[in-house]
Amino acid sequence: MTCEDGGTDADTWYELHLRTQQRLGLPPFPARFFRTLLETLVPHGAARLLIAKAGGAPLAATILLDHRHDVIYGYAASTAEGQRRGAGDLLLFSALQSAIAGGRQTFDMGSDAPAQEGLLFFKKRWFAVQKPIPTYTLGADSAGVSDSSSPRYRLLRKGFEHMPRPMLRLAGEATKYFG
Repeated sequence: MTCEDGGTDADTWYELHLRTQQRLGLPPFPARFFRTLLETLVPHGAARLLIAKAGGAPLAATILLDHRHDVIYGYAASTAEGQRRGAGDLLLFSALQSAIAGGRQTFDMGSDAPAQEGLLFFKKRWFAVQKPIPTYTLGADSAGVSDSSSPRYRLLRKGFEHMPRPMLRLAGEATKYFG
């Protein structure tokens, strides 16, 4: 398995993103969002796309965002095979090596929700320290509404999990209208 700089290859990234979101039962972000992000930030050194491959086939990818002296592990995606083979670990190891070599002070592994056990396990394996992020809501039932891991979203997640890929792409275009 190798880790390569993906430049602005939004097509490879998006195919991995679709597979990941479908596996998780979540609507994808629009393809245009990632294409714009990569084409705008990568040439200025403000973002980087890393792709893990085996035999030339992409298994996983991550988008890193640079902010001053920090690196933000912004987005990650993988195939089921890439997940089984630890392609995400290779990407994170390569990203950490690059951050250290670049003199970065902090590597931000991003936010998560308490119910995202797999993601929390992944981050803790790398000795990341979880810090609370304050949220402000109104209303008695507003707590946890933004956590897609909540059981209240189970049926919706099953729908996205079994949605054909072309429809999933269309769902990604619709997410920009619903947040």
